[in-house]
Amino acid sequence: VEDATVALMPRVQQLGLTAADVEDIPRQIRNAFGKPREPIADSVVGIPNGIASTGPVKLDDISTHSDIGFARRLVHEARGTLRYCRETKSWLAWNGKRWLKDDGLAAQHVAKRVSDMLWRELAELPSDDDRKRAVPFVKSASSARAIDAAVKLARSEPGVTVSMTELDCKPYLLNVANGTLDLKTLELLPHNPEHLLTHLADVEFDSLATCPAWEKFISDVT
Repeated sequence: VEDATVALMPRVQQLGLTAADVEDIPRQIRNAFGKPREPIADSVVGIPNGIASTGPVKLDDISTHSDIGFARRLVHEARGTLRYCRETKSWLAWNGKRWLKDDGLAAQHVAKRVSDMLWRELAELPSDDDRKRAVPFVKSASSARAIDAAVKLARSEPGVTVSMTELDCKPYLLNVANGTLDLKTLELLPHNPEHLLTHLADVEFDSLATCPAWEKFISDVT
């Protein structure tokens, strides 16, 4: 307060202040800056045990009402169908058979779906107070800024980031139209996003199929 008063003194005459005005400066400064802060424990509602959540956004947990919470909800709702390659700086989307390079629209689509879900969840909150606290976040989650931020932050979430060295790194797995063939055992496995395969041989594996031309060739040369 004293420092602020001293700093104002050279301006007293220029501002046309009276002696009474000058004497009242410390009181006005104290009123402006000396108000006690609201205790954090009283102003934050919905944080379980006072510990902020590290999970996806939930409307009844105000600590998740953030871009990070939105991004984690995006990843949760994507159900393992989105990946981000750090070397190529590009998204990959699972199409049910293999990972395809994506321009980010798949992630954006999931983010918009989350935004729609939040409006439905808002209506289902049990009390008016809960709804009032959640409304600002739900409104903001519908904005282009929030959706873009969620998509951007989701890239670094565990289970999303993938390296080029992890893609197509299993030489004995052949991705075909009706599954993934283990070339060691000749077992046809279901398509699995965890295999991280981006290539596909667009033919179906048939364990009963014959290859007479190939067998004749082998017979002729041996």
